[in-house]
Amino acid sequence: MSTYGQFCGVARALDVVGERWTLLLVRELLVAPRRFTDLRAGLPGIAPNLLSRRLTALQDAGVVERRLADRGTVYALTPWGEELRGVVRELVRWSTRTMSGGPAADDAFQPQWLAVALDALLHDVRTAGPVTLALDADGWQGTVSAGPDGVVVTGGTAPDGRAADATLRAPGPLLLGAAAGAVPLPRLLAAGTLTGDRTAVAAALGVLDA
Repeated sequence: MSTYGQFCGVARALDVVGERWTLLLVRELLVAPRRFTDLRAGLPGIAPNLLSRRLTALQDAGVVERRLADRGTVYALTPWGEELRGVVRELVRWSTRTMSGGPAADDAFQPQWLAVALDALLHDVRTAGPVTLALDADGWQGTVSAGPDGVVVTGGTAPDGRAADATLRAPGPLLLGAAAGAVPLPRLLAAGTLTGDRTAVAAALGVLDA
């Protein structure tokens, strides 16, 4: 592992996660443990040998571990690695200025990235009562469960089993833009298909229904 050689928290953190592709690898593992082939698919453009090196470095640092699963060996974040969720969350929030124009023509976009992005962008949303929004964005299916204590974003159905107040099918980039406050709700709804309560969408995404 290369090092800045500085007794500084920022430098020491970058010694561990500052290499190219490393935080994107962490992004993938924040969604769920992944097989090597899953990681390659979620990191378009990375060479297999470079991915192997990054995984080895993160394992040596205690950020990532290998686990046996029903589908073979997977890579997962350790408890210390899981603490990077807050770091990635703030990076997503900080990046909104760079995302307001939407994706460039040659930008890759994978729907599962929404899980991490929505967790960050909706982190401060609060609702008076429970609101559950089911999402289908370019094949990624997830749930936004909002309430007085905040928002939980999960893949699949709501963790508490609560039925959805609304189901929205919409393009992933537009959904991301709405959560970031850059895409008005009417534009999002016009581009998608809504079943259920429109106000639930506004509440769960923390946007004005106007």
